[in-house]
Amino acid sequence: MKNKSIHKAATWLGMLILLAAGVYVLVRWQSLPDQVATHYSAAGQIDGWGKKSTLLTLIVISFVLYGLMSAASVIPISAWNMNTGNTERSRAFLSIFRLIIAAGFAYIIVCSALCLPLSGWFLPVFVLGLMVTFAGALASAHWRPRRPAKRKK
Repeated sequence: MKNKSIHKAATWLGMLILLAAGVYVLVRWQSLPDQVATHYSAAGQIDGWGKKSTLLTLIVISFVLYGLMSAASVIPISAWNMNTGNTERSRAFLSIFRLIIAAGFAYIIVCSALCLPLSGWFLPVFVLGLMVTFAGALASAHWRPRRPAKRKK
C-alpha cells in the first residue's frame, strides 16, 4: 500500500472510530448512570467518578485533538524541510499515530460510559504502539534514498 493510501485509510478509520464512540454514548445517553468513570489508574482501575456530562467533554477533547493532528498533516512540504518521499512517509506515520490515539480515546470513552475498568493490556499496548510509530516516523524523516551508483564507462 502506498503512503498516500495509508494516510487516507488511517485518517478515515480514526474519524470513524471516534464517531462510533460518540454515537454510542449519545444513543445510550438515557440509560447511562448519572455517575461515570472519569479517571483510571495506571493499572486500569477506576479511581475517579463524575457526572455523565464529562463524557461529552471527553468526546469534544478527542475530536479537537484529532483535528489538530489532522491540521499538522496538511502543512506544506516546504515547511517539513524534507524531500517529497520522506514527507509522504512521515504523513503516513502521523496518520497511524493519530489512529492509535483515536482508538485509545474511543476505548476510554466506552469504558467510562459503561463504568468498566480498562483492560490490563491497554496502557502497555497503547504506549508501545505510540512509541513504535513515533520511532518509525523519526527514522523515516531521516532516511535518505540511495542514489544509483554511477556507471563506469
